[in-house]
Amino acid sequence: MAENYLQKTMEKIKSSSSPFQIICRGYYKSEDKNPLNLLFFLDRSHLKWVPVIVFTQDKEGLMYHLQNQAPSMSIQDWKDRLYIVNNSTDLIAKVKSNIKNKRGNNPPIK
Repeated sequence: MAENYLQKTMEKIKSSSSPFQIICRGYYKSEDKNPLNLLFFLDRSHLKWVPVIVFTQDKEGLMYHLQNQAPSMSIQDWKDRLYIVNNSTDLIAKVKSNIKNKRGNNPPIK
């Protein structure tokens, strides 16, 4: 479902001057997907620069699971790309920080 939205708004995301960031959960049971699936999608869509914040109740458990699954998906940089939080105060602080530091604006120029 989220992939459909991102695909529909892909050009807007890439061309927007306002920050774009993604907040997701640690696991989507109905789709059997987690943040690694999101990173894989972002890579395929040339949106690797988009910041991803993960909100979960079990930060340590999620990190353990991602650590074990990442090699099989060839995602080595997940620790650098995912900001994992387990409380709303940290979540809001990170969102504000990304906006202030303009993380999530246009992709970096190569």
